Amino acid sequence: MQYVISIIVGAIIGYVTNWLAIKMLFRPQKEIRIAGKRLPFTPGLIPKEKDRMAASVGKAIGEHLLTKETLIEALDNERIRNHISHWIGEKVRDFKDKSNSLEDLLQRLLGQRYPRVMEKVRSLLVANIVQFLQAKENKKRFTDVIREFIKKTLMASPESIVANEYLIKAKEFTITKLKELKDSEDLKGKLQVYIEKNIVLLEQSEKSLQDILPEGIILSVKAYIYNSRQDICQGISKLLKEPNVSNRFKNAIGAMINNNLNSLVAAFIKPDTVYNKLTAVLDDYFKEDENQRNVAMMINDSIQRLLEDRIGELLKKISEEDRVTLTKALVDMLADNILTDTVIDNIFDELEKGFLAYTSLDQMLANINENYDSKIASFLIDRFQEYASGERFQLFVDKLTGWALEQIGKSIPAAIMGDDLEKITRVITEAWEALFQRFLHKDAQEIIEAMDIPKVVEARINTFDVSYTEEIILSLAKKELNAITWLGALLGAIIGILSPLLSSLY
Repeated sequence: MQYVISIIVGAIIGYVTNWLAIKMLFRPQKEIRIAGKRLPFTPGLIPKEKDRMAASVGKAIGEHLLTKETLIEALDNERIRNHISHWIGEKVRDFKDKSNSLEDLLQRLLGQRYPRVMEKVRSLLVANIVQFLQAKENKKRFTDVIREFIKKTLMASPESIVANEYLIKAKEFTITKLKELKDSEDLKGKLQVYIEKNIVLLEQSEKSLQDILPEGIILSVKAYIYNSRQDICQGISKLLKEPNVSNRFKNAIGAMINNNLNSLVAAFIKPDTVYNKLTAVLDDYFKEDENQRNVAMMINDSIQRLLEDRIGELLKKISEEDRVTLTKALVDMLADNILTDTVIDNIFDELEKGFLAYTSLDQMLANINENYDSKIASFLIDRFQEYASGERFQLFVDKLTGWALEQIGKSIPAAIMGDDLEKITRVITEAWEALFQRFLHKDAQEIIEAMDIPKVVEARINTFDVSYTEEIILSLAKKELNAITWLGALLGAIIGILSPLLSSLY
């Protein structure tokens, strides 16, 4: 009986001891003080070391269980890909069955945030477009693109350009308008104003005619006079025999005779006789080549003296009335004799002939300047970037972006998608897989590191109540803890029977 009691007592002590030890892992949950002294073993081990245990568990999970490589490997598997592909297919089919516009779908998705989100999207688009177009580093890229476009466009043959229906109509329209314009009083008025303004400027100028007229024109005029000396002399002879000129000469001769000779002598000298003798002498004089040269030289000398005079002084000698008459005569001469229908037609015909002489428009412009494409491209880019930096351009981009977003919002995705849902699903899936693979291999590790899994686990464990932690541990190790408790009872029973046995032996 003594042995039985020892076994029972030892078993009870062992059971209670282990049971109490397990309970003391979790309880008490708070520190207990008596008379200001902390009661030993309070709080329990797990409540006391909860923070340290959470850090250790988080570190173990983050460094050994949920590592970067493990998570990336878990995401990059066939099951995930199949699941996403199936999900995309379902969404595409659901999308196809709906006849709503994109705007309706977004309003349903975003709710009251839709206006704010769309305004944000619009602002971002406008800012990025303007920034991209204004960026100096993009200037070379734009220049190269425009230069390449110019080169390709201008490689067309002149024949194809001239034969273009729109260019033919543009040419006919331009010629018609020019012919109408040349006869208009408005053009004559503008020409007259332009000439009068330039006359005023010339009057204030210190330059001579020789300074403003091209040397080639002056030499050509002098050469023309010299080469036309015979015609000029014949013209002078004919001019002297004109009735109005001859009458003036005869009157002048008669006045000279009456003023310089007495009346008796003057009665025998007839002005007609003197005039006829004078013209006969001049006719003989003008027939000699040497005399013709002298006349030409005299005219050229007179022209040279005129060219050397200051323009302002020459114009001052012309009265205001004569100046108006001269200006009007110049305008009429330009409009009636120079800007004729024939001249306009000939100008366009000559331009067309000259253009057709080249193999391409590129060749023609290259003859003018071999770097014409770069110069044109740079000019266009400079003007565009100058315009793009202004407020008007930003308003234009804002309106254009708003219009584009409005048109996109009115579109019906189901109508755009068509009937080939498998192809659409495959394209979207392939695009998603490409993006996802790039994410896994480029950004996933950085994002996982930024997540700091050990800290996440630690923070999560620290949010658990001790009772909940106890419940989790007990649910996971209930059998093991029960076995430990009963193992204590077994060890207690063994110790209980050993004590009387050892006592009986000694």
